[in-house]
Amino acid sequence: MANKKVITSALGRFSNSTSTDGDTSFRKDNVADFTVKKKSEGSYKTKRMIYLAVFFAVMVALCVALINISPFVIALVPVFGWILWFFTHRYVDICYSYAIEDGELIATEIYGEKADKLLLRTKMSNVLKTAPYEGAYAREIESMTDAPRLELVGSMTDPDIYCSIYKTEDGKKALFFFNGTEKTLRAFRYYNSENTVIKNNF
Repeated sequence: MANKKVITSALGRFSNSTSTDGDTSFRKDNVADFTVKKKSEGSYKTKRMIYLAVFFAVMVALCVALINISPFVIALVPVFGWILWFFTHRYVDICYSYAIEDGELIATEIYGEKADKLLLRTKMSNVLKTAPYEGAYAREIESMTDAPRLELVGSMTDPDIYCSIYKTEDGKKALFFFNGTEKTLRAFRYYNSENTVIKNNF
């Protein structure tokens, strides 16, 4: 039996050559990745609830429709339900992942560990500033009302949120919010020590 495809990191199909260097590559200060599950809250929680309600409504409607044809056909309902769940539930089971590798920042959205979408790929040299999303820096970020935002965090209420200001291909500034970890922040500092601020310096 073939192994099920599982996507757990931005260093999946978007990986550069460094990640193929076995576990030793991740001992380097310039290589890191982190994946966080999106918390069920706000509009995302509402979408998940609507999805479950629609899913069960479809199952009930299918049972009613099939029982009028033949009671024996009801046995097909679990099969259909599994297929429907397999191909649709992933979109309400979201993780965010980001990685620093070979001088690039890569960020993806992962759907149920079965599919992913590239959200950002940029050179680390395009990262202009990185700091905790708090205090004066948070106020600076919130003043950038026209800048596109990528919020790749479990929740915007998490205590470890950092934000990077980076330059887009057209020369404009954009914002990248992420959950800061020791390993990934070391990689940010490796490429841009002068403009990387870390709360608990390590």
